[in-house]
Amino acid sequence: MSTTISNLWSPAKIVIGLPEMLTAYAGDFFGSGVISPDRTATEAASGGGDVAKIRLLREPDHADAIQIEDTAPTVNGVSRSEWDAPILNCVNAIGQTALSGAVSETDPVFFAQTVINRLRQRNRLATLIGLLNAAFDDALSANSENSFVEVQTSVAGSHFIDTDRILAACARLGDNKAALSGGVMLVHTDIETALNKQDQIELVRSSEGRLILKAWKGLLVVTGADSLLVRAGTGDPASKVYQSFIFAPGSIAWGEKPQIAGGREIAGTPESVASIILDGDAGKNNRVLYDRTRFVLQPRGLKWTGDPAGQSATNAELATPGNWALGAASANLVPIVRVQTNG
Repeated sequence: MSTTISNLWSPAKIVIGLPEMLTAYAGDFFGSGVISPDRTATEAASGGGDVAKIRLLREPDHADAIQIEDTAPTVNGVSRSEWDAPILNCVNAIGQTALSGAVSETDPVFFAQTVINRLRQRNRLATLIGLLNAAFDDALSANSENSFVEVQTSVAGSHFIDTDRILAACARLGDNKAALSGGVMLVHTDIETALNKQDQIELVRSSEGRLILKAWKGLLVVTGADSLLVRAGTGDPASKVYQSFIFAPGSIAWGEKPQIAGGREIAGTPESVASIILDGDAGKNNRVLYDRTRFVLQPRGLKWTGDPAGQSATNAELATPGNWALGAASANLVPIVRVQTNG
């Protein structure tokens, strides 16, 4: 009888394929024009302190006076707006052992270097949505259109997304709703699907005529942050409450301290709080990539009032409603609105 495979063995064949990429991608939002590089924010992130004291002059808004002979008019002044912004210091560390790379014939740290910006953007978006929900639950509640209930059995037709809900949210800005023109809707894919079923989403080509974009009445529709845009109902895990945001172009000010790059020789220097450092441990034969950033990510018109327990505000502190106040003269001058629905 001839020798068969069952008498011997079948060696495993391992093929290194394309990397598994997360579908949650914040790059579409970061490239939409909502987040605007800001000189003041960059200067703040590049300096000292843990809070940037941003001061702006407010445009005068008073009625004309009638000229009266031999009488001086009332003298009006110019006031200021205060946008205190937390300066955030973050770090990501990704490492590998030399043996792990040799045995698997891969280079995990090199791969991490190629996708580190995607990780940063996802984390920045998580920070932003957390602080926005905190602000909308308190200081910015006037800009939130709430059409939801916490208990699934109480959900009715009026608690689902539609054009009327979105228009009502935009109307909360009053005269300033024109600022939303050319802006962006950030929504959960369930919300996008619901609007699609209502024939409210149109497909348009980019200015180059190639890329197909999704739009609602001229607003770019962006997804890619599903886990951040829905929560369970209070006291009812079966219920879902969705948050959808509409942003005016440039409504988020952003600034980063420029990163420096190097190895162990730059570690511990003041400049290394914003750095990319590739470090090795000869004794353990390990290698670690350290990505340190110092940045400001601030909705225009809001004011940070919190007191961080550490050197930098945490996401939990940023997501606390009482830590934000209105810096603008009125809520409708903050060109962001929120819609909350059950679907």
